[in-house]
Amino acid sequence: MVEGYPVVLCLRGRRCLLVGGGKVARRKVERLLAAGAAVTVIAPSLSPDLQVLWERGEITWERRSYREGDIQGFFLVFAASSDPLVNRKVGEEAQSRGILCSVVDCPTVSSFLTPAVVEWEGLVVALSSGGKSPYLVGLLRRWLEHHLPKGLGELFRVLERKRRELKGSGVPLEEKKMLYRELINRWEEFLEEGGEP
Repeated sequence: MVEGYPVVLCLRGRRCLLVGGGKVARRKVERLLAAGAAVTVIAPSLSPDLQVLWERGEITWERRSYREGDIQGFFLVFAASSDPLVNRKVGEEAQSRGILCSVVDCPTVSSFLTPAVVEWEGLVVALSSGGKSPYLVGLLRRWLEHHLPKGLGELFRVLERKRRELKGSGVPLEEKKMLYRELINRWEEFLEEGGEP
C-alpha cells in the first residue's frame, strides 16, 4: 500500500507558490491555474511558456532567487528549481512552518506528492506509486488515456443530473445506487451493441 492519503484539493482563489521557472514548474503552474489558484513564481528567469503566462497577467513573477521566508502566506508550495539544494531548503522551511510543499525529486522533505493525472470528459483519475515507480505510473496513465471509452463524459453528465434530481428526494441510498447501476448497465449495453453515445 502506498503511504499517504489521496485527496483532491480545492484551490480556487488560494495563493500557491512555485519556486523555479523551468519546464517542471510550467506543468505545475498549468494545473494550478486550471484549479483556479492564484499563482506566484519565484525564479531568476522563466521558460518561454511561463513568460507568456506572466505577460498575460495569469501569474505573478518575482524575478529573483528564493529567500528564506518567501513561503509565508502561501497555502501550497512547489519547489521545482534546477538547484536541488534550493529545493531541499524550501521543503525544510515548509515543514517547519506547517505549509504543504512538494519538492521535486525529494519525497523525504515533501508533505505531499503529485500524482499522474488522466482527465477524461469531466472525470479525473489520479495515479501514484508513492514515488517508487514513476515510469510504471506513466505507462498506466498513457494506457488509460487511450482505453477509456468514448462517451464516458455523457454518462458522467447523465449520472450527475440524476444525482441532483435525487438529492433531498428521500429516496433511500440503496435505491439510488440501484438507479445509478441501471443507468450504467444501459450505457454498457448500448456500447456493446455498437452505439455511439
